[in-house]
Amino acid sequence: MDSLIIKDLHFGYERSSQVFNGWNCEIIGAPFIQIKGNSGSGKTTLFKIISGFLPAKFDKIIVANSKLNANDSPFKRNIAMVFQRSALWQHLSVGKNIQLSRNTNIISENMLNKWSDAFGLKNFINKKSAELSAGEQQRVEILRALASGKKNLILDEPFAFQDNENTEKLIQAINEYRKITDGVVIFSTHSVSASKYFSEQKDVYI
Repeated sequence: MDSLIIKDLHFGYERSSQVFNGWNCEIIGAPFIQIKGNSGSGKTTLFKIISGFLPAKFDKIIVANSKLNANDSPFKRNIAMVFQRSALWQHLSVGKNIQLSRNTNIISENMLNKWSDAFGLKNFINKKSAELSAGEQQRVEILRALASGKKNLILDEPFAFQDNENTEKLIQAINEYRKITDGVVIFSTHSVSASKYFSEQKDVYI
């Protein structure tokens, strides 16, 4: 499986130097890919390019054997992204945030309920997202991504606000999800637990 192939990627922000100037990477046969680099090296930028939130010039980007079209919007890409900062609809309830992204053909009600219980969110379904702590919001973000049933996941520091117990539960759910979709999980994290629990992982350095 062509897990992640990027050829000749170019991107830069206005009034700053190029973040990517002909950057390439090729990862074959890895279900989990950790993007590593110093702060400000471009990890979040790369995630937004792959998921379609930032336009960039490139010769080729392939994720899990699927070639990306530069003109496709994020909604047309088979990728769910969990941002470093909350992207929940703050005025909507937890349940509504999840239902808006849910794909019932891929993710069963039983599986969704199992993950909701494991994440400690069962009693928050009717609460507005704005009423939750940073850690709770992050778990809702991940549950919303899992509910989408999209083939691939991009996770930008998904465990930043979690203790070890919650991190392990999130990692277990992400492992279960990847087996369901047979896709690729691309992530960055400072959590030691992630490296311990994601099997068949390969690292990419920016």
